[in-house]
Amino acid sequence: MLSWVEDDPDAVLKYEVVIEEEVGGGYRPAVTLQTEDNTTRMQITPLLEPGYYRFKVITYDLISRPAKVSEWKRFRVYAAHQPEIRDVSSRVSHSSTIYLEEYNDGVFTIEGHELFMPDKNNKSLEFTDYFLVPEGKDVEDGGIVPEILDGGKKNRSVTLKFNIKDLYTGDYHVVAKDASGLYTELGSKNELSVRYKKPFDLDVSAGYTCPIIIKDSTFKDFMGSLVWPVSATAKVTFMPFKHNWGYLGIGVTASYTRMFYDEGGYTVDGNLITGHGLLVYQFPIRFRVKGTNQRRHAFTVELHGGAGIAYFADYQYHFPHGIDTPKLNSTDISAIAGLSFQTYVTSRIYIEAGIDGFMAFVPDMKSIYLLPQVSAGFQF
Repeated sequence: MLSWVEDDPDAVLKYEVVIEEEVGGGYRPAVTLQTEDNTTRMQITPLLEPGYYRFKVITYDLISRPAKVSEWKRFRVYAAHQPEIRDVSSRVSHSSTIYLEEYNDGVFTIEGHELFMPDKNNKSLEFTDYFLVPEGKDVEDGGIVPEILDGGKKNRSVTLKFNIKDLYTGDYHVVAKDASGLYTELGSKNELSVRYKKPFDLDVSAGYTCPIIIKDSTFKDFMGSLVWPVSATAKVTFMPFKHNWGYLGIGVTASYTRMFYDEGGYTVDGNLITGHGLLVYQFPIRFRVKGTNQRRHAFTVELHGGAGIAYFADYQYHFPHGIDTPKLNSTDISAIAGLSFQTYVTSRIYIEAGIDGFMAFVPDMKSIYLLPQVSAGFQF
């Protein structure tokens, strides 16, 4: 279908369209057509063979005389093919499903029919463009464009390479779009799935911590120290949102500290118990195991923060002759934030080291604590 623009259609009786085919370094007549009225669109019949052409439009006035001739305009007729994809296979896993825990080079073999190479120099009459469309997206919107590595014999296969960092968890379709605009249907044969073998992680750890008070001298004044080494900590995290840029989840952490001070003439003791809900971000670091397609989970970097309570329990002075003061208890809101590193000894067992800071909002005692800690954990 050819079309053009007319500035004064009321002064036009009809148009004549002259089409020439490019041959070698020149042109030869192909077909000449005329409209029946002043419409500015024309269907070319008979259909032209694939090739390079040019056309010009001759405008006839109301008394059927040639009034003006347009400039030549070049166009191209592509060969139309219906591309078909019958199989998508990863070069590493030999499957259309890849797991982000495993090593993958992003190279896929696509098998089917009418799978041409792309038009790199803008001169081809037969070519195919390839892209990856996420599930639920419109093909017309395009998608992730791969690197084309190789084409197979008789246009029955092509080798594509996608950047793994561009692939999020979910389902995709490999689409082959012909020069004519025809493209492959979306179905199971051209589907590519990106998954984690474990859809979620549950981490449980317990270990040692040592609270250090860095602001407020109350404990120093009354209990003689700012460092309390008789302590323990535990944490549970649930990570259901896993992406290649990191994992998001929630967690809870708790700690217990026994405080005791012997002044000589009396003693004072008590317990500090904390519990916090957390928002957690993790970034796992994996390395490929030499000679295999597996990737070893070596480290995880974790950032977390949240809010909870600090419970100051049973603080009491003890004097000679069995004289004790009433017990002091206080439950107060607190906030926590921290950073930790997990080193995996096996695929499930890890050692975690990190540091948290938390603040208990106690009236007249705005203490800030650092909690360096080391734990052992297991990932379910």
